[in-house]
Amino acid sequence: MKALKVIGAILLGLVGLVVLLYVIGVAVNWRDRPPSAAALEMKALLADRAPVADADNGFVYVLGFGVPASDDPLVAGALRKAWMESANRDPKLIDAEPPKEYANFNASGTRVVDAVKKSCGDDRSAKCRDAFLAALPKARMALEDLQLARYRALLQRRAWREVVPIDIRVPLPAYGDILDGQRILFIDLAARAKSAPPGEIAATLRDDLRFWRETQQSADLLLTRMVAIAAIRHHFDFGNLVLREMPADRSKVIEAWSVPFGAGDLSMRRTMAGELYFAEGTMLSWQQGSDGSFVEPGGEGFTLPGRIASSLVRPYYQHQDQMNYYAGLYLDLSKRFEVPLERYAEIARAEQAEEAAPVERAFHLYNATGHAFRGMSGTAAYAGYPLRVGSIEGMRRAALLTTQLRERGVPLDAMAKELSAAELRNPFNGEPFEWSAEDRAVVYVGPDAERDRKRHLYFY
Repeated sequence: MKALKVIGAILLGLVGLVVLLYVIGVAVNWRDRPPSAAALEMKALLADRAPVADADNGFVYVLGFGVPASDDPLVAGALRKAWMESANRDPKLIDAEPPKEYANFNASGTRVVDAVKKSCGDDRSAKCRDAFLAALPKARMALEDLQLARYRALLQRRAWREVVPIDIRVPLPAYGDILDGQRILFIDLAARAKSAPPGEIAATLRDDLRFWRETQQSADLLLTRMVAIAAIRHHFDFGNLVLREMPADRSKVIEAWSVPFGAGDLSMRRTMAGELYFAEGTMLSWQQGSDGSFVEPGGEGFTLPGRIASSLVRPYYQHQDQMNYYAGLYLDLSKRFEVPLERYAEIARAEQAEEAAPVERAFHLYNATGHAFRGMSGTAAYAGYPLRVGSIEGMRRAALLTTQLRERGVPLDAMAKELSAAELRNPFNGEPFEWSAEDRAVVYVGPDAERDRKRHLYFY
Protein backbone atom coordinates (compact mmCIF):
# COMPACT_ATOMS: atom_id res chain seq x y z
CA MET A 1 0.00 0.00 0.00
CA LYS A 2 2.83 2.34 0.87
CA ALA A 3 4.45 1.72 -2.53
CA LEU A 4 1.14 2.48 -4.29
CA LYS A 5 0.83 5.73 -2.38
CA VAL A 6 4.36 6.70 -3.44
CA ILE A 7 3.62 5.87 -7.10
CA GLY A 8 0.36 7.79 -6.87
CA ALA A 9 2.10 10.81 -5.41
CA ILE A 10 4.72 10.69 -8.18
CA LEU A 11 2.07 10.45 -10.90
CA LEU A 12 0.07 13.24 -9.31
CA GLY A 13 3.20 15.37 -9.17
CA LEU A 14 3.95 14.68 -12.83
CA VAL A 15 0.40 15.61 -13.82
CA GLY A 16 0.67 18.77 -11.76
CA LEU A 17 3.98 19.61 -13.42
CA VAL A 18 2.49 19.10 -16.88
CA VAL A 19 -0.48 21.29 -15.98
CA LEU A 20 1.85 23.96 -14.56
CA LEU A 21 4.02 23.93 -17.68
CA TYR A 22 0.91 24.13 -19.86
CA VAL A 23 -0.39 27.11 -17.89
CA ILE A 24 3.01 28.81 -18.17
CA GLY A 25 2.89 28.26 -21.93
CA VAL A 26 -0.59 29.77 -22.09
CA ALA A 27 0.68 32.79 -20.18
CA VAL A 28 3.61 33.18 -22.58
CA ASN A 29 1.12 33.07 -25.48
CA TRP A 30 -1.31 35.50 -23.87
CA ARG A 31 -0.76 38.27 -26.42
CA ASP A 32 -0.41 38.12 -30.19
CA ARG A 33 2.00 40.24 -32.23
CA PRO A 34 0.89 43.43 -33.98
CA PRO A 35 0.71 43.27 -37.81
CA SER A 36 4.12 43.56 -39.42
CA ALA A 37 4.96 45.99 -42.21
CA ALA A 38 4.76 43.14 -44.74
CA ALA A 39 1.36 42.03 -43.43
CA LEU A 40 0.02 45.58 -43.66
CA GLU A 41 1.39 46.00 -47.18
CA MET A 42 -0.17 42.74 -48.40
CA LYS A 43 -3.49 43.60 -46.78
CA ALA A 44 -3.50 47.04 -48.37
CA LEU A 45 -3.10 45.50 -51.84
CA LEU A 46 -6.61 44.07 -51.53
CA ALA A 47 -8.15 46.83 -49.44
CA ASP A 48 -7.04 49.52 -51.91
CA ARG A 49 -8.50 47.88 -55.01
CA ALA A 50 -10.57 50.34 -57.01
CA PRO A 51 -14.32 49.70 -56.77
CA VAL A 52 -15.92 48.27 -59.91
CA ALA A 53 -19.62 48.41 -60.74
CA ASP A 54 -21.21 44.99 -61.22
CA ALA A 55 -22.13 45.84 -64.82
CA ASP A 56 -18.44 46.48 -65.64
CA ASN A 57 -16.99 43.59 -63.62
CA GLY A 58 -15.95 40.52 -65.60
CA PHE A 59 -15.92 38.45 -62.42
CA VAL A 60 -19.63 39.15 -61.83
CA TYR A 61 -20.50 38.11 -65.39
CA VAL A 62 -18.42 34.95 -65.06
CA LEU A 63 -20.35 33.99 -61.90
CA GLY A 64 -23.58 34.04 -63.92
CA PHE A 65 -22.15 32.84 -67.24
CA GLY A 66 -23.84 29.43 -67.18
CA VAL A 67 -27.42 30.35 -66.31
CA PRO A 68 -30.19 29.20 -68.71
CA ALA A 69 -30.81 31.20 -71.88
CA SER A 70 -33.88 32.86 -70.34
CA ASP A 71 -31.89 34.29 -67.41
CA ASP A 72 -29.61 37.31 -67.24
CA PRO A 73 -25.99 36.34 -66.40
CA LEU A 74 -25.35 39.76 -64.89
CA VAL A 75 -28.28 39.53 -62.48
CA ALA A 76 -27.41 35.98 -61.47
CA GLY A 77 -23.73 36.86 -61.07
CA ALA A 78 -24.51 39.85 -58.87
CA LEU A 79 -26.60 37.63 -56.58
CA ARG A 80 -23.76 35.13 -56.24
CA LYS A 81 -21.21 37.87 -55.62
CA ALA A 82 -23.39 39.36 -52.87
CA TRP A 83 -23.72 35.91 -51.29
CA MET A 84 -19.93 35.37 -51.35
CA GLU A 85 -19.39 38.72 -49.66
CA SER A 86 -22.01 37.97 -47.00
CA ALA A 87 -20.50 34.52 -46.35
CA ASN A 88 -17.11 36.17 -45.83
CA ARG A 89 -18.67 38.45 -43.20
CA ASP A 90 -20.69 35.68 -41.54
CA PRO A 91 -19.67 32.04 -42.20
CA LYS A 92 -23.15 30.87 -41.15
CA LEU A 93 -24.51 32.34 -44.38
CA ILE A 94 -22.55 29.80 -46.44
CA ASP A 95 -25.75 27.73 -46.55
CA ALA A 96 -27.71 30.64 -48.08
CA GLU A 97 -26.19 30.03 -51.53
CA PRO A 98 -28.46 31.23 -54.37
CA PRO A 99 -30.11 28.46 -56.43
CA LYS A 100 -27.79 26.95 -59.04
CA GLU A 101 -29.50 26.19 -62.34
CA TYR A 102 -27.04 26.19 -65.20
CA ALA A 103 -27.15 25.52 -68.91
CA ASN A 104 -25.31 22.28 -69.62
CA PHE A 105 -22.94 23.48 -72.31
CA ASN A 106 -21.32 20.02 -72.38
CA ALA A 107 -24.60 18.20 -73.00
CA SER A 108 -23.53 16.77 -76.36
CA GLY A 109 -20.32 15.14 -77.50
CA THR A 110 -20.89 16.43 -81.04
CA ARG A 111 -20.12 20.07 -80.40
CA VAL A 112 -17.86 21.86 -82.88
CA VAL A 113 -15.49 22.77 -80.07
CA ASP A 114 -15.07 19.21 -78.75
CA ALA A 115 -12.53 18.05 -81.36
CA VAL A 116 -10.49 21.22 -80.85
CA LYS A 117 -10.46 20.69 -77.07
CA LYS A 118 -9.42 17.07 -77.49
CA SER A 119 -6.57 17.85 -79.92
CA CYS A 120 -5.37 21.12 -78.41
CA GLY A 121 -4.19 20.30 -74.93
CA ASP A 122 -0.90 21.60 -73.61
CA ASP A 123 0.88 20.08 -76.61
CA ARG A 124 -0.01 22.46 -79.46
CA SER A 125 1.15 20.29 -82.37
CA ALA A 126 0.02 20.17 -86.00
CA LYS A 127 -2.79 17.93 -84.79
CA CYS A 128 -4.25 20.91 -82.95
CA ARG A 129 -3.96 23.15 -86.01
CA ASP A 130 -5.65 20.55 -88.21
CA ALA A 131 -8.50 20.03 -85.72
CA PHE A 132 -9.03 23.79 -85.53
CA LEU A 133 -9.16 24.19 -89.31
CA ALA A 134 -11.45 21.16 -89.67
CA ALA A 135 -13.94 22.80 -87.29
CA LEU A 136 -14.36 25.93 -89.40
CA PRO A 137 -17.00 24.68 -91.86
CA LYS A 138 -19.03 22.78 -89.26
CA ALA A 139 -22.39 24.06 -87.99
CA ARG A 140 -22.64 25.02 -84.33
CA MET A 141 -25.21 23.75 -81.88
CA ALA A 142 -27.70 26.14 -80.24
CA LEU A 143 -25.90 25.91 -76.89
CA GLU A 144 -22.63 26.81 -78.59
CA ASP A 145 -24.28 29.89 -80.08
CA LEU A 146 -25.46 30.84 -76.58
CA GLN A 147 -21.96 30.24 -75.23
CA LEU A 148 -20.47 32.40 -77.99
CA ALA A 149 -22.94 35.22 -77.35
CA ARG A 150 -22.20 35.09 -73.62
CA TYR A 151 -18.45 35.12 -74.23
CA ARG A 152 -18.73 38.13 -76.55
CA ALA A 153 -20.71 39.92 -73.85
CA LEU A 154 -18.05 39.02 -71.26
CA LEU A 155 -15.36 40.72 -73.36
CA GLN A 156 -17.22 44.01 -73.03
CA ARG A 157 -16.59 44.13 -69.25
CA ARG A 158 -13.89 46.70 -68.63
CA ALA A 159 -12.42 45.47 -65.34
CA TRP A 160 -11.92 42.48 -63.06
CA ARG A 161 -12.46 42.58 -59.30
CA GLU A 162 -13.16 39.24 -57.66
CA VAL A 163 -14.32 38.24 -54.23
CA VAL A 164 -11.67 36.17 -52.46
CA PRO A 165 -13.56 33.54 -50.44
CA ILE A 166 -12.45 32.60 -46.95
CA ASP A 167 -14.40 29.33 -46.91
CA ILE A 168 -13.22 26.42 -49.04
CA ARG A 169 -16.84 25.34 -49.50
CA VAL A 170 -17.54 28.29 -51.81
CA PRO A 171 -17.72 26.77 -55.34
CA LEU A 172 -15.37 28.03 -58.01
CA PRO A 173 -16.65 29.74 -61.16
CA ALA A 174 -17.12 27.49 -64.20
CA TYR A 175 -13.95 28.63 -65.92
CA GLY A 176 -14.04 25.65 -68.29
CA ASP A 177 -17.20 27.04 -69.90
CA ILE A 178 -15.49 30.41 -70.31
CA LEU A 179 -12.46 28.92 -72.08
CA ASP A 180 -14.75 26.88 -74.32
CA GLY A 181 -16.54 30.10 -75.22
CA GLN A 182 -13.18 31.58 -76.22
CA ARG A 183 -12.40 28.57 -78.42
CA ILE A 184 -15.78 28.89 -80.14
CA LEU A 185 -15.11 32.59 -80.73
CA PHE A 186 -11.83 31.88 -82.50
CA ILE A 187 -13.40 29.12 -84.59
CA ASP A 188 -16.12 31.59 -85.59
CA LEU A 189 -13.61 34.33 -86.43
CA ALA A 190 -11.46 32.02 -88.54
CA ALA A 191 -14.52 30.67 -90.36
CA ARG A 192 -15.58 34.21 -91.31
CA ALA A 193 -12.12 35.72 -91.75
CA LYS A 194 -12.28 35.77 -95.56
CA SER A 195 -15.77 37.30 -95.76
CA ALA A 196 -16.22 39.49 -92.67
CA PRO A 197 -14.91 43.07 -92.59
CA PRO A 198 -11.26 42.90 -91.47
CA GLY A 199 -11.91 45.68 -88.98
CA GLU A 200 -14.53 43.55 -87.20
CA ILE A 201 -12.17 40.58 -86.88
CA ALA A 202 -9.34 42.79 -85.65
CA ALA A 203 -11.57 44.59 -83.13
CA THR A 204 -12.74 41.30 -81.61
CA LEU A 205 -9.18 40.03 -81.30
CA ARG A 206 -8.16 43.27 -79.60
CA ASP A 207 -11.11 42.99 -77.18
CA ASP A 208 -10.13 39.42 -76.30
CA LEU A 209 -6.53 40.32 -75.52
CA ARG A 210 -7.49 43.48 -73.62
CA PHE A 211 -9.91 41.55 -71.38
CA TRP A 212 -7.47 38.78 -70.48
CA ARG A 213 -4.53 41.14 -70.02
CA GLU A 214 -6.60 43.06 -67.47
CA THR A 215 -7.86 39.87 -65.81
CA GLN A 216 -4.45 38.25 -65.36
CA GLN A 217 -3.03 41.46 -63.93
CA SER A 218 -5.97 41.97 -61.53
CA ALA A 219 -6.38 38.33 -60.45
CA ASP A 220 -6.51 37.86 -56.68
CA LEU A 221 -6.08 34.07 -56.70
CA LEU A 222 -3.55 31.85 -58.45
CA LEU A 223 -6.35 29.80 -60.00
CA THR A 224 -7.80 32.91 -61.65
CA ARG A 225 -4.34 34.01 -62.77
CA MET A 226 -3.64 30.64 -64.39
CA VAL A 227 -7.02 30.65 -66.17
CA ALA A 228 -6.17 34.06 -67.59
CA ILE A 229 -2.71 32.85 -68.62
CA ALA A 230 -4.32 29.89 -70.40
CA ALA A 231 -6.71 32.27 -72.17
CA ILE A 232 -3.80 34.44 -73.32
CA ARG A 233 -2.06 31.36 -74.63
CA HIS A 234 -5.25 30.46 -76.53
CA HIS A 235 -5.38 34.01 -77.86
CA PHE A 236 -1.96 33.89 -79.47
CA ASP A 237 -2.23 30.26 -80.61
CA PHE A 238 -5.66 30.52 -82.21
CA GLY A 239 -5.33 34.21 -83.05
CA ASN A 240 -2.36 33.37 -85.25
CA LEU A 241 -4.52 30.80 -87.07
CA VAL A 242 -7.26 33.40 -87.52
CA LEU A 243 -4.77 35.82 -89.05
CA ARG A 244 -3.63 33.13 -91.49
CA GLU A 245 -7.21 33.06 -92.81
CA MET A 246 -7.51 36.87 -93.10
CA PRO A 247 -6.73 38.06 -96.63
CA ALA A 248 -5.51 41.52 -95.57
CA ASP A 249 -5.48 44.38 -93.07
CA ARG A 250 -3.89 42.76 -90.04
CA SER A 251 -2.25 46.01 -88.96
CA LYS A 252 -4.59 46.68 -86.02
CA VAL A 253 -3.92 43.25 -84.56
CA ILE A 254 -0.18 43.69 -85.01
CA GLU A 255 -0.50 47.02 -83.22
CA ALA A 256 -2.27 45.39 -80.24
CA TRP A 257 0.24 42.54 -80.12
CA SER A 258 3.15 45.00 -80.17
CA VAL A 259 2.50 46.16 -76.57
CA PRO A 260 4.89 44.22 -74.27
CA PHE A 261 3.88 42.63 -70.99
CA GLY A 262 5.78 44.87 -68.60
CA ALA A 263 6.58 44.77 -64.89
CA GLY A 264 3.05 45.81 -63.92
CA ASP A 265 1.55 42.99 -65.98
CA LEU A 266 3.85 40.35 -64.53
CA SER A 267 3.92 41.36 -60.84
CA MET A 268 2.87 38.63 -58.42
CA ARG A 269 2.11 40.93 -55.46
CA ARG A 270 -1.66 41.23 -55.81
CA THR A 271 -2.14 37.54 -56.53
CA MET A 272 -0.02 36.50 -53.56
CA ALA A 273 -1.91 38.97 -51.36
CA GLY A 274 -5.15 37.26 -52.37
CA GLU A 275 -3.70 33.82 -51.67
CA LEU A 276 -2.61 35.03 -48.24
CA TYR A 277 -6.08 36.42 -47.51
CA PHE A 278 -7.71 33.12 -48.50
CA ALA A 279 -5.31 31.16 -46.29
CA GLU A 280 -5.88 33.57 -43.41
CA GLY A 281 -9.61 32.91 -43.59
CA THR A 282 -9.20 29.15 -43.36
CA MET A 283 -6.72 29.50 -40.50
CA LEU A 284 -9.09 31.76 -38.59
CA SER A 285 -11.86 29.22 -39.12
CA TRP A 286 -9.66 26.59 -37.49
CA GLN A 287 -8.69 28.88 -34.63
CA GLN A 288 -12.30 29.79 -33.89
CA GLY A 289 -13.86 26.41 -34.68
CA SER A 290 -14.31 23.15 -32.85
CA ASP A 291 -12.87 20.58 -35.24
CA GLY A 292 -9.26 19.76 -35.97
CA SER A 293 -9.06 20.78 -39.63
CA PHE A 294 -6.29 23.17 -40.54
CA VAL A 295 -5.01 24.67 -43.80
CA GLU A 296 -1.64 26.39 -44.05
CA PRO A 297 -0.67 28.75 -46.89
CA GLY A 298 0.52 26.63 -49.80
CA GLY A 299 -0.56 23.43 -48.03
CA GLU A 300 -3.25 20.87 -48.77
CA GLY A 301 -4.67 20.89 -45.26
CA PHE A 302 -4.67 18.28 -42.53
CA THR A 303 -6.55 17.34 -39.38
CA LEU A 304 -5.24 17.33 -35.86
CA PRO A 305 -6.15 14.17 -33.93
CA GLY A 306 -9.48 15.00 -32.39
CA ARG A 307 -11.25 18.03 -31.06
CA ILE A 308 -9.68 17.76 -27.62
CA ALA A 309 -6.13 17.83 -28.97
CA SER A 310 -7.08 20.66 -31.31
CA SER A 311 -8.53 22.65 -28.42
CA LEU A 312 -5.40 22.09 -26.34
CA VAL A 313 -3.02 23.47 -28.99
CA ARG A 314 -5.12 26.50 -29.93
CA PRO A 315 -3.84 28.64 -27.01
CA TYR A 316 -0.33 28.01 -28.36
CA TYR A 317 -1.25 29.43 -31.78
CA GLN A 318 -0.73 33.15 -32.40
CA HIS A 319 -2.57 34.03 -35.56
CA GLN A 320 -1.04 37.41 -36.36
CA ASP A 321 2.47 36.18 -35.63
CA GLN A 322 1.86 33.35 -38.08
CA MET A 323 0.40 35.68 -40.72
CA ASN A 324 3.34 38.05 -40.29
CA TYR A 325 5.64 35.14 -41.07
CA TYR A 326 3.80 34.15 -44.24
CA ALA A 327 3.23 37.73 -45.34
CA GLY A 328 7.01 38.20 -45.25
CA LEU A 329 7.55 35.04 -47.29
CA TYR A 330 4.92 35.92 -49.89
CA LEU A 331 6.04 39.50 -50.28
CA ASP A 332 9.67 38.45 -50.54
CA LEU A 333 8.80 35.87 -53.21
CA SER A 334 6.99 38.55 -55.21
CA LYS A 335 9.90 40.97 -54.91
CA ARG A 336 12.45 38.37 -55.99
CA PHE A 337 10.73 38.11 -59.37
CA GLU A 338 10.58 41.86 -59.93
CA VAL A 339 13.62 41.58 -62.19
CA PRO A 340 14.18 41.15 -65.95
CA LEU A 341 12.78 37.92 -67.37
CA GLU A 342 16.31 36.70 -68.09
CA ARG A 343 16.73 36.00 -64.35
CA TYR A 344 13.41 34.22 -63.70
CA ALA A 345 14.62 30.65 -64.20
CA GLU A 346 17.69 31.25 -62.00
CA ILE A 347 15.56 32.69 -59.20
CA ALA A 348 13.04 29.84 -59.41
CA ARG A 349 15.84 27.28 -59.08
CA ALA A 350 17.33 29.15 -56.12
CA GLU A 351 13.92 29.31 -54.44
CA GLN A 352 13.37 25.57 -54.81
CA ALA A 353 16.92 24.76 -53.65
CA GLU A 354 16.48 26.95 -50.59
CA GLU A 355 13.27 25.16 -49.67
CA ALA A 356 14.91 21.76 -50.16
CA ALA A 357 17.89 22.55 -47.91
CA PRO A 358 17.73 20.96 -44.44
CA VAL A 359 16.63 23.33 -41.71
CA GLU A 360 17.48 23.01 -38.04
CA ARG A 361 14.31 22.82 -35.98
CA ALA A 362 14.18 24.55 -32.62
CA PHE A 363 11.41 24.54 -30.04
CA HIS A 364 9.55 27.82 -29.63
CA LEU A 365 7.23 28.20 -26.68
CA TYR A 366 5.67 31.34 -28.16
CA ASN A 367 3.37 30.36 -31.04
CA ALA A 368 4.52 26.78 -30.63
CA THR A 369 1.66 25.45 -32.75
CA GLY A 370 2.40 27.93 -35.55
CA HIS A 371 6.10 27.05 -35.52
CA ALA A 372 5.24 23.37 -35.72
CA PHE A 373 3.22 24.03 -38.87
CA ARG A 374 6.00 26.06 -40.48
CA GLY A 375 8.14 23.96 -42.71
CA MET A 376 5.17 21.80 -43.73
CA SER A 377 4.59 24.39 -46.47
CA GLY A 378 6.56 27.28 -47.89
CA THR A 379 6.97 29.22 -51.08
CA ALA A 380 8.71 26.55 -53.21
CA ALA A 381 5.31 25.39 -54.43
CA TYR A 382 4.73 28.87 -55.83
CA ALA A 383 8.12 29.35 -57.50
CA GLY A 384 6.95 27.96 -60.85
CA TYR A 385 4.01 30.34 -61.19
CA PRO A 386 6.02 33.48 -62.02
CA LEU A 387 7.62 31.50 -64.86
CA ARG A 388 4.19 30.67 -66.27
CA VAL A 389 3.11 34.29 -65.93
CA GLY A 390 6.29 35.64 -67.51
CA SER A 391 5.99 33.18 -70.39
CA ILE A 392 3.13 35.19 -71.93
CA GLU A 393 5.74 37.72 -73.07
CA GLY A 394 7.51 34.97 -75.01
CA MET A 395 4.18 33.92 -76.55
CA ARG A 396 3.45 37.50 -77.56
CA ARG A 397 6.83 37.99 -79.20
CA ALA A 398 6.73 34.72 -81.13
CA ALA A 399 3.14 35.25 -82.37
CA LEU A 400 3.89 38.86 -83.34
CA LEU A 401 7.07 37.93 -85.17
CA THR A 402 5.27 35.15 -87.05
CA THR A 403 2.60 37.61 -88.18
CA GLN A 404 5.13 40.26 -89.19
CA LEU A 405 7.08 37.79 -91.30
CA ARG A 406 3.86 36.56 -92.90
CA GLU A 407 2.92 40.15 -93.76
CA ARG A 408 6.27 40.55 -95.49
CA GLY A 409 5.78 37.31 -97.41
CA VAL A 410 9.10 35.80 -96.30
CA PRO A 411 9.64 32.47 -98.12
CA LEU A 412 9.90 29.28 -96.08
CA ASP A 413 13.55 28.65 -96.94
CA ALA A 414 14.50 32.07 -95.56
CA MET A 415 12.65 31.79 -92.25
CA ALA A 416 15.55 30.41 -90.18
CA LYS A 417 17.80 33.27 -91.31
CA GLU A 418 15.09 35.87 -90.62
CA LEU A 419 14.49 34.52 -87.12
CA SER A 420 18.19 34.55 -86.37
CA ALA A 421 18.45 38.23 -87.27
CA ALA A 422 15.13 39.36 -85.73
CA GLU A 423 15.02 41.79 -82.81
CA LEU A 424 12.14 39.85 -81.22
CA ARG A 425 13.73 36.98 -79.28
CA ASN A 426 13.09 34.61 -76.40
CA PRO A 427 12.83 36.97 -73.40
CA PHE A 428 14.24 34.39 -70.97
CA ASN A 429 17.59 33.80 -72.68
CA GLY A 430 17.89 36.32 -75.54
CA GLU A 431 18.17 33.51 -78.07
CA PRO A 432 16.36 33.71 -81.44
CA PHE A 433 13.17 31.73 -81.85
CA GLU A 434 13.54 28.38 -83.57
CA TRP A 435 12.15 27.45 -86.97
CA SER A 436 10.54 24.02 -87.50
CA ALA A 437 10.69 23.25 -91.21
CA GLU A 438 8.62 20.11 -90.62
CA ASP A 439 5.78 21.98 -88.93
CA ARG A 440 6.29 25.24 -90.85
CA ALA A 441 6.13 27.02 -87.53
CA VAL A 442 8.01 29.50 -85.36
CA VAL A 443 8.88 27.72 -82.12
CA TYR A 444 9.08 29.36 -78.71
CA VAL A 445 10.47 27.18 -75.90
CA GLY A 446 9.47 28.59 -72.54
CA PRO A 447 10.92 28.02 -69.06
CA ASP A 448 7.72 26.54 -67.62
CA ALA A 449 8.34 23.72 -65.16
CA GLU A 450 5.90 21.36 -66.88
CA ARG A 451 7.51 19.92 -70.02
CA ASP A 452 4.28 19.93 -72.06
CA ARG A 453 3.85 23.68 -71.57
CA LYS A 454 7.33 24.60 -72.76
CA ARG A 455 6.96 24.24 -76.53
CA HIS A 456 4.75 26.71 -78.39
CA LEU A 457 4.24 26.49 -82.17
CA TYR A 458 3.06 29.45 -84.25
CA PHE A 459 2.21 28.12 -87.68
CA TYR A 460 3.36 30.26 -90.58
